Amino acid sequence: MMFRKLFNIANFLLIASWSIFVTMGCENKDDGKEEEEKPRIVTAFTEGMYILCQGDQASSTDGCITRINPQDWSVSQIKIPNLVGTPRDIVVSDDYLIVNITDANQIEIIDKLSMKSVKSINTRELWGEKGIGPRRLLFNDVSLYVSFDAGYVGKLNVKTFSTEGIEKAGSYPEGMAIGRGYSGLIVACSDRGKGNASIDFIGGKDPLKKVTSGLLICPTDIFRVGGNTLCLDKGTIDENGNQVLAGIRRISEPDVVNLIDATLCAKDNGNLLYVVNAPKTNPATPVTFGYYIPGEETSGMFSADALDNPSAMGVDYLNGHIYVACKGKDSDSGYVNIYSPDGQFVKKIETGKNPIAIVMSWDAK
Repeated sequence: MMFRKLFNIANFLLIASWSIFVTMGCENKDDGKEEEEKPRIVTAFTEGMYILCQGDQASSTDGCITRINPQDWSVSQIKIPNLVGTPRDIVVSDDYLIVNITDANQIEIIDKLSMKSVKSINTRELWGEKGIGPRRLLFNDVSLYVSFDAGYVGKLNVKTFSTEGIEKAGSYPEGMAIGRGYSGLIVACSDRGKGNASIDFIGGKDPLKKVTSGLLICPTDIFRVGGNTLCLDKGTIDENGNQVLAGIRRISEPDVVNLIDATLCAKDNGNLLYVVNAPKTNPATPVTFGYYIPGEETSGMFSADALDNPSAMGVDYLNGHIYVACKGKDSDSGYVNIYSPDGQFVKKIETGKNPIAIVMSWDAK
């Protein structure tokens, strides 16, 4: 009950924060006197939830983007322009969907209205050998940050499509976040789980700072939640071929602390982290699904009965809905389950094959 109240309050504040009073211009009455200015309310709404699906080259199934309109639950499958290879990550800006294709050294910038390509960028041509293997994306203001298998992070201006530089990072950098109180990027460097993983702070005023720990095995994602810097670590594969030690870690020098077991996570617009734990094991480990509140160190569980091979998570910041995408088994398509903020099942929607990433796009009216 306390958790439900927490969510109701959070959602009320969230909706209020997305309603903006805009002052209208003065109008003249017939008597020549000006009427008082009247405010109107501009309300934000979720324009779409976009799910990137990798497809399957073995069965000649191309990757695609599944778009869900939360206003009426309508669904459309979007073909990725100029796709050659397997898409890896997706971000959204005011005007564009941006997708990277790691094995083709390609970034595709797609107009959100026409769904046509605005620009196709070969990262190796733009950044040379440092630009091999674009892995993960982060969009902030007008800048697109791209991590590369080669051990670098590049910065691209999406207004001019010109490079704003490229910086050295750790081994196999993956997910990134903008650090509060820090002028640069925080980067999860996985080293592909080979023993040299780190969390790197790059691009700031200070020299490159690197955090290492025995608990950092294969970090892939970075989150800023409630003043905490957290990473999702995919753990390792043991001698029996089972995935172990995956979880959420808190990055706090000089210590790194394990908080909760997880293989997927997504944050809301406040201090809540939603987590799924579905390690790849034989026999299969039961999937768990729930929430965690960093700082308070409290957690709770939801029903995970309908989650089969979960592969991506996202949160609609405006209505609080949680999206958990699943690859399923032996299917030509995946699916996404949608839950209310307190974990109640809302809807199941079919997606393209092998969903891997989820982003939201909002607008205002």
